[in-house]
Amino acid sequence: MTPAEDGGCPLMNDLYEEMKRRPKRKNQRFRIEMILDAMDQEDRESLSAALIDEDIQHVRVSEVLNEHGYEISVNAVRNYRSMLRQRG
Repeated sequence: MTPAEDGGCPLMNDLYEEMKRRPKRKNQRFRIEMILDAMDQEDRESLSAALIDEDIQHVRVSEVLNEHGYEISVNAVRNYRSMLRQRG
C-alpha cells in the first residue's frame, strides 16, 4: 500500500501524488561522464585509470578534479564508481 493509499497525513498525500504525476525523464548522465567528455584524451585516460583503481579514494578523485576546475562532489564520484562495479 502506498503512503497516499494508507491515509497518511494530507501533506504527505499531496507530495506523493505530485511526485507520482510528474512525467518520467530520460536517464540523467553522471556528472563524471560530462567531465570525461570535456577532457582531452590524456586527462580522460588518466581519470579513467584512477576511477577503476580501488586504492584511490573517492575524496581524492573529487579533490583533484575540483582543483583542476572540474566541479564534482565526493558522492558523485562514489555513485559513478558504484555503477562501474555493478556493470562489471
